[in-house]
Amino acid sequence: MVRPFFKSKKEWNEEDRRSLQLNVKATHSLFCALGLDEDSRVSSCSNAKEIWDKLEVTHEGTNQVKKSKVGILTLNYETFTTKPEEDIKAMFDRFTIIINELKSYGKIYHNEVVRKMLRSLPMSWDAKVTAIKEVKNFETLSLNELIASLLTYEMKLEGVGVALKSTIEEGNFNEDVDEDEEMVMFVRRFKRFMRSNKGR
Repeated sequence: MVRPFFKSKKEWNEEDRRSLQLNVKATHSLFCALGLDEDSRVSSCSNAKEIWDKLEVTHEGTNQVKKSKVGILTLNYETFTTKPEEDIKAMFDRFTIIINELKSYGKIYHNEVVRKMLRSLPMSWDAKVTAIKEVKNFETLSLNELIASLLTYEMKLEGVGVALKSTIEEGNFNEDVDEDEEMVMFVRRFKRFMRSNKGR
């Protein structure tokens, strides 16, 4: 098909008119969606396809750049682990960014993400990981259900940690009180002993 703008208007057929109409609509939609900086990049383009191609290369890069990005993201996914002192929410946020970016490039990990998330947890979580893996519906467990379970467990751990710290601090206080009571008892006994020895 010859593009309408290479023909005189008299030579246009119905398909050419329709093609031109669609191009004008698409071009208008693209220009409406673009900011000023983007507008200057594509202002020299003569049709919607050229605009789209230029934007695609600008934002996603060429096929070689895309392959490199996918390679880096795949490596980030495969080597993903929890950072020291990182809580579950922060870890999940980092993990979600990686899998969403991979998804945008067409690389989708379906059921594998739950297993990967469990492998990423530190060794201190091994008991919880084992408990989750032994659940009957583990194979159908969604990532959101897993995160909910891990967040709940993390809150329990933090609660136990606070309670333990409180108990330890109370224990130190009780030890101080016990020592004070022992001292008072010793002083009383000593006074009684002194009184009883005075009379002799």
